[in-house]
Amino acid sequence: MDVLAMPSLYEGLPISAVEAQAANIKLILSTEVSSETKLSKNVHFIKLEESVEKWAEIILEKPYGNEPLPELSQYDMKYTAMLLDEIYSK
Repeated sequence: MDVLAMPSLYEGLPISAVEAQAANIKLILSTEVSSETKLSKNVHFIKLEESVEKWAEIILEKPYGNEPLPELSQYDMKYTAMLLDEIYSK
């Protein structure tokens, strides 16, 4: 996957957006998504009212980098599952 677009009407802090950033995937989010979602330079917010052409322009822009960011590995679902397994195994 190269881009994750979330033109949401109502959204809090989507886990899929956090995981995508851990994998260094470019995100295009509507401004209805919480600004706390932005953890990397590959997140772009755009108003739902913007034109389809504007959304397409931002989606087609080159992403920032293409390697997973080590500092975001703590948000990876596999890592989180391992931590939960350790907690519940006690």
